Amino acid sequence: MSSGLVPYNFTFTDQSPIIRFYPYRDGPVDTQWNVSYSGSSFDDWSFDNNFGVGTSSHTTTFSGAYLIFEWTGTAVWLYGEAEPGTYSVSLDEALMFPNESTFNNVLFNQTDLQYGKHNLVFTIWENEATIYGATVTTGMGESGTVVQTKNISAVIDSSEQNPFFITDGDDWSTTVLYLNQSAADHYACITTSVLYAGLTFYVNESIAFEMYGSGDWTQGLYTVQVSPELPETDAQAYLPGPSIQYSPRSHWSDLDVPKFLATGLDRNHTYRVDVTNLGANFNLGSVVLYDAVPR
Repeated sequence: MSSGLVPYNFTFTDQSPIIRFYPYRDGPVDTQWNVSYSGSSFDDWSFDNNFGVGTSSHTTTFSGAYLIFEWTGTAVWLYGEAEPGTYSVSLDEALMFPNESTFNNVLFNQTDLQYGKHNLVFTIWENEATIYGATVTTGMGESGTVVQTKNISAVIDSSEQNPFFITDGDDWSTTVLYLNQSAADHYACITTSVLYAGLTFYVNESIAFEMYGSGDWTQGLYTVQVSPELPETDAQAYLPGPSIQYSPRSHWSDLDVPKFLATGLDRNHTYRVDVTNLGANFNLGSVVLYDAVPR
């Protein structure tokens, strides 16, 4: 870990758009990836019943289907199931063909990486692959500090947009989604269906932040650009690329899905965050800020 940074793990399920599936993240299993839940069958799905029960997963039998994700840190674990020798993993463009049986559903892991931005690509070539999610190790604060979090809800009292979030006029609205589902699944958020609608917020005194929202079958692509207010900072090298297109689309709905993660921020700088909707619907439920303070 660089400069005495304290290791900190983030875990994402397969439903998080931070993990990007290709050629498509939810569709027929023989031509794309397909989302399922361990306690639900496709026959259970309806407009009024589209929250899965149990553990989610993405499965495919399509040769050449792949997934990608990036993170800043020193370690990674990819969870799922596939036969040894039927898939490849590219880590920072170093290609590997794991041929050992998986243990505890770990398809691939690598530790003791040099601290920095990393890229992982998993590709299935034969038979079937199922993905459950991933864990990444990042650096969160210097030795002798402890991580504190601050949750910023996008909606106040289920009806008023939090002024922390700046939106384009009438392109956005506050709403409570999934009112046709059980009360536990009602979800207050800000949402848009306008192409290129933008949302902006500012992050300071933070070393990382996460964006949360829901995923469902009505949503499409979006981008997130994080820009330091001052000229170049060291942290800029650790930020996800602004051209990456994320998608939380899934025929099974899910709440509080991590939609974006940025780590390695300099807490002494202010960052502008711009979210752009690229089609269909996008929603944001909250942002979690991370800081490291002395013990």
